[in-house]
Amino acid sequence: MNNHSTPVQGKRPEKRDLSTSCIDIETESKKIKSLTLTSCRIVKSSTKSNLSRRTWSASPKKMHALFKSDLDDMVRSVVQAFIPQVITGINASLNDIIESLTQENTHLKNQLAGVMCEADRAEQYSRRNCQRMTGIPEARDEDTDNIIVTMAKDLGAELSIAATAKDRQNTPVKRPGTLLSSLFHTEPGKNFTV
Repeated sequence: MNNHSTPVQGKRPEKRDLSTSCIDIETESKKIKSLTLTSCRIVKSSTKSNLSRRTWSASPKKMHALFKSDLDDMVRSVVQAFIPQVITGINASLNDIIESLTQENTHLKNQLAGVMCEADRAEQYSRRNCQRMTGIPEARDEDTDNIIVTMAKDLGAELSIAATAKDRQNTPVKRPGTLLSSLFHTEPGKNFTV
């Protein structure tokens, strides 16, 4: 049975007889020598580490400057590598926008030209079917509709009051107003028809 509370691994030291006070001098001198060698090694290594610490503590500014310049160079090279890609992407998106705006502008110009053409046609249609009479003196409370119908009859056209549209301008008494008579579709060689 094992009387130890913790298991011992490896080689067990030999038990010393506790009844005598003898100490093995050889063993003790070996221990002292090994301690001396170990302490010398520790002193040497601590001296080296002290030197390296001095070196490190004397040059943090140099290290910082070197690190900063290296980091600046890396950032500059990365940014310069990405600049052409960014420019290409921006140019592509701008070209797409320009192309769509050009197409929309062309479409709107075509629509405007169509609307202007339709307005001209409508104006020409109105001119073909309307007769403007100006310079006819107008007295107060005079019925100009009857005058226009009478003039149409004298010309040999059948015109009713419903077929006329009056466009009177509020002008001073010195100058007579303008009368606009709408004549509906007429066929060549025939009288006005309503």
